[in-house]
Amino acid sequence: MAVWEGWRDPDPEMAAVQTLDSLAPRVLFVDDDPSIRTAFARSMARHGFDVDVATSVLDAVARVRKQHYPVVATDLHMPGLDGLCLIEHLGRLSPRTAFVVVTGQGDVDLPDDDTIDKNILSIVSKPWDEEELADVLWRSVRLHDGQAEPHSLEEPDSERGAAINVLLLESDEDAAQRIESDLRSVQRCDVVHVTRLRDGLEVAANQSFDVILAALSLPDARGFDVVRRLQKVVPETPIVVVGDSHHSELALHAVQLGAQDFLSKRRLDRDRLAQILGCAIERKRVERRLNRLAHFDPLTGLANRKLFDERMQAAVKRAEQDKGRVGMLFLDLDRFKSINDALGHAAGDQLLFEAAERLRSCVGPKDTVARFGGDEFAILLDSAGSSDTEAVANKVLRALRQPIHLGLTEVVTTTSVGSASYPESGDDALDLVKAADAAMYLAKEAGRNTHRRFQKQSKRDALARLELEGDLRRAISDGEFELHYQSQHCVQTKRLVGVEALLRWQKPGGTLALPDQFISTLEENGSIVAVGAWVIHRACRQLRKWHDMGLEVPRISVNVCARQFEHPGLVETVVKAVLDNGLPLGCLELEITESSLMRDVDRAVDTLSELERLGVRTSIDDFGTGYASLAYLRRFPVSALKIDRMFIEELATNHESAAIAGAIIDLGHRLGLEVVAEGVETSAQMTFLKAERCDVAQGFLFGKPAPAHVVMGTKRSATPAGGTSIQLGKGALWSLPEERPTVRPPSMVSSILPTSLETSRTSCAVRPLD
Repeated sequence: MAVWEGWRDPDPEMAAVQTLDSLAPRVLFVDDDPSIRTAFARSMARHGFDVDVATSVLDAVARVRKQHYPVVATDLHMPGLDGLCLIEHLGRLSPRTAFVVVTGQGDVDLPDDDTIDKNILSIVSKPWDEEELADVLWRSVRLHDGQAEPHSLEEPDSERGAAINVLLLESDEDAAQRIESDLRSVQRCDVVHVTRLRDGLEVAANQSFDVILAALSLPDARGFDVVRRLQKVVPETPIVVVGDSHHSELALHAVQLGAQDFLSKRRLDRDRLAQILGCAIERKRVERRLNRLAHFDPLTGLANRKLFDERMQAAVKRAEQDKGRVGMLFLDLDRFKSINDALGHAAGDQLLFEAAERLRSCVGPKDTVARFGGDEFAILLDSAGSSDTEAVANKVLRALRQPIHLGLTEVVTTTSVGSASYPESGDDALDLVKAADAAMYLAKEAGRNTHRRFQKQSKRDALARLELEGDLRRAISDGEFELHYQSQHCVQTKRLVGVEALLRWQKPGGTLALPDQFISTLEENGSIVAVGAWVIHRACRQLRKWHDMGLEVPRISVNVCARQFEHPGLVETVVKAVLDNGLPLGCLELEITESSLMRDVDRAVDTLSELERLGVRTSIDDFGTGYASLAYLRRFPVSALKIDRMFIEELATNHESAAIAGAIIDLGHRLGLEVVAEGVETSAQMTFLKAERCDVAQGFLFGKPAPAHVVMGTKRSATPAGGTSIQLGKGALWSLPEERPTVRPPSMVSSILPTSLETSRTSCAVRPLD
């Protein structure tokens, strides 16, 4: 038996007309979060409701005393009195009001209270599905009006609900009277009967119907042209075709054209009519829901990629025919991942929902805002020139940089916007999307929270980036990455204290690429986590080889980028790499830049503290570039500071750089940290560092970075300790002790490892590339 759920899904255009005519149902929404109040009001206005909002229970009570509301929707948890208190109080003050709970809680445990229980119609979760919420509110309004929810066309008179609005197009008066009589005998129906298609189209365009019964033979239209023309005017209303005789091919063709069913007058009886109409209405409701799922994002209610592409293609086609223009914006949210990880997915969903609402407010009614997935959005500006695109982009930047309240937490996120326009940026819709995407990456490279317009150079840059991404995928699979090593020396004695492992890309043909040519691309596509894990494992393996050769290399340093440092598997990757190669944990040092640490200070402190507890050294790379304040520096449990090479290069020519370098050395020592100077190339620089009592120096003065086998191609000589040594570069001594260094066995290390790491030492969260 057909189930009549939802009664009707209001057409947005009809809802807008109702609102203008002051016929829209009035709903009160109560929530202490301003962003959620705004989102509710905007989304439900699109479904034909006149929404008032209240900020608290007391505010809601005051409004209900002045204005009757058929429906009150409320959050549960608010400062002061909660939503249940509101429902209990208003349930007595306004007995006919229906209540809908809108909550972010997973499971709501309602108290055993008849007053509360009987007044709550439904509980809707945040973030809500727009269609589902609208359906609940419409059902609430009908219950308020005394219209019980009908379950089928065959319920007894005492259980009948709201009248079913039927439009009947039939020129045969006898048949029309028989159909009306049968309908009224099984269900309270309001039937509008017309004999001409022209009259039917006019009535259907100005009045909402639950179902249309249409004969195939009318004075001004014959055959399936009736269905085609009705479909154009009222595509959302279910149509049942009434024919003089039943034929399977006729029924199939009717359904193919969009009708829900075919009914033969010769087989017409009351029960069959009731069943077919009930099924037709239910089938159309399901069809609308499936169509919405196929074309709209369920979280934000925005168009999805499929619908956006369809509208984009149609807009470009119109522009091509009319010599017009089309604009497009492509954007994603800056720092969304950090917020999502820190506050949880529910907060992330709420952030996306609020961002979607703000984007809607930036465009006109004919424009399309879409969510492509994740935190990526697109905007189609139909018939927009470059100046219009620029104006909307600026509105988007202003709207999204405003604080957003996520529960009790206020966050600020920005966006990077790329824009393109047809026909300047491409020949078709696909070119336009690619162009806007490329421009968005330029906005990111420019520092985020900005807008970039696509230029011809942008296309060349985009192609070059795509080519680079392909080359990097091949480099990963073919093992084209390698490590070079640069020595680090005690400033006072020049003896070796460690080496830094530096990533290089050996391209086919012999070209050697430095990290600044490809690291940013690896970070953007996410490969840097796997590549970084490979670097850590390979560096530890090389240190093990040097130890097996009897070379005393105290430690090895590895650079860790921001994305790798924030990866939850970093600590496990480090521990596994060290233990797999039988090394003490203190022989590995991770170098992290100031900017990486400042992205999420609390998280950085937790990670650094865990590494320190395990005995892994950490240092702040490129120190002095202006990110970390002294207050933050005091919180970071690191072992060393590395002075940025910019200050070392200018020691002899820039008094301010010399003063800064000296101050960093003094600061590091006062904090009990080792200070490393990188980029040392001259004896004059070494003289300065020695006078300032800098601890360690690294640079071309001691040798350029080189592969391991090149570093080992050196001569042996005697050492004061009575052993032998290896001469490296310009005076670098790698001492060779008489006995091998002591290596702490894994059994001793296990005592300082957390249980989760000790029990999983045979696996790594990020598998090395080789």
